[in-house]
Amino acid sequence: MSEDKEQTRIRLTSDNYLVWLVQIEARLFRLDVRDVIIGESVKPENAAEQAAWTKKNQLGYVEIIESLDSENTAYVGAATPTNHKFDGQYVWNLLKLKYAANDDVAKVVALESFLNVEYTSIPKFVLDICKANQKLILAGMDLGNRMRNLMVLARLPCNQFQSFRHVITMGFSGENFESLLRRLGNYGVQNKIGNKEDFRPGQASLFTISSGQLTCPSCKKTFKVCTHCQKTGHSADTVKVHKTKMVIFLV
Repeated sequence: MSEDKEQTRIRLTSDNYLVWLVQIEARLFRLDVRDVIIGESVKPENAAEQAAWTKKNQLGYVEIIESLDSENTAYVGAATPTNHKFDGQYVWNLLKLKYAANDDVAKVVALESFLNVEYTSIPKFVLDICKANQKLILAGMDLGNRMRNLMVLARLPCNQFQSFRHVITMGFSGENFESLLRRLGNYGVQNKIGNKEDFRPGQASLFTISSGQLTCPSCKKTFKVCTHCQKTGHSADTVKVHKTKMVIFLV
């Protein structure tokens, strides 16, 4: 049973703080030490009560350390002074400062990360935009669904997503952020949109016209084209003869 719990334990990495936060708070709550670790419970002055509080603080420390990856474990070990050894509350605030600092510098960095997401394929774009959105949340920057969704649309290539952008801006720009990303994924499947490099303009735009002839890019056949109306099946001379006959008939 303990092995199963260990396998399902989420360890803190450089890009999963929000997910990790949900799990670790639940674990701390189960151990009845959450109030001490997050600072809701202040260290009492009474010596007897201090001992119980300190024991909870140390128990929470162990739980947090066991839920870190090697990189964050090394970070905590290097950043924690000797007088805060086994101090769960200190480590909690240390990690919070690293991943959820609420200041203008963090907001600028998070916003730049969001605006710099480049589209290559829908799965990669969704993954990158979710990571960038997590940074916005951690920085305490709430853009609201409408603004955030419009910023996502602005990162999509117009030539591939014109109709999608139009539909969203006309009626769904204020919907939930996750719903927008699901719509984007469904749109890609329905329209068979692959990587950015795979995109080709419409077939009609690849036809070349020169000297009264049209060359098909697929079969390489050449057709006569009317230089007057740019249609196949007749020439400009035929149009002139037809018009002349019509004039004679009317006279």
